[in-house]
Amino acid sequence: MTIQSVHNREINSIVESQMRQWVISSDQQARSEIRLASDDQSVVKYISISRDLGSCGGEIGNVLAELMDWQIYDKEILDHMAKDMDIHKNVLESVDERTTGFIEEWLTPFFTKKQVAQDTYYHHLLKTLMVIANHGRAIIIGRAAGMILPPKNGLRIRVTSPIDLRIQRIAQRNNISLDQAKRLVKNSDKARRDFAHKFLGKDVFDSLNYDLVINSKYLSPQAIAKLIWRALDQRLQIENN
Repeated sequence: MTIQSVHNREINSIVESQMRQWVISSDQQARSEIRLASDDQSVVKYISISRDLGSCGGEIGNVLAELMDWQIYDKEILDHMAKDMDIHKNVLESVDERTTGFIEEWLTPFFTKKQVAQDTYYHHLLKTLMVIANHGRAIIIGRAAGMILPPKNGLRIRVTSPIDLRIQRIAQRNNISLDQAKRLVKNSDKARRDFAHKFLGKDVFDSLNYDLVINSKYLSPQAIAKLIWRALDQRLQIENN
């Protein structure tokens, strides 16, 4: 068995486990009527983390997930849920007709874009993100989630750092030269910008697309995770008053 096949099985196990949790909690959600709603309702159900390569965004997400006991969804998990047709079908079937109707309505402006209409993967990704956010207790890493999902249902975070520091971190993490790391960082920045611009017409680097922008130069992943958790707590207090 190859390393890749083992990795795919691990991802599949993570996804199946989370979907079982959705089934278990579905009765509670039905009773409480807590779900993604229109713009006049403010139920915080997800935290999205947009991060530059080398800014420690992934590490922050993992720490935050442990602190809050929420599920983390990174690119690999999201891709698996969007690309595997059996899994994707089950994802869509995990919400009721009312929620499905809201998802379709919310995503209509995205689906009318020519690029999305012609890209099956992105079409599936949008619906997958909406279902995940509907189930709640979700920390979503990347994929421009904060620019897709209803903003009042989430806390949208962006993590960055000076480019020289990001290059150093990537070089050390991957045991490569600074020149190689510099190419990786610059290519990643371009790919992230192109992804959001192509499908959303938005700038992933525009701070107005986020609720909180954090520079990780002097703060550890643990400190930033606690800061985000505190920001969520303050957000909930404001909404409950």
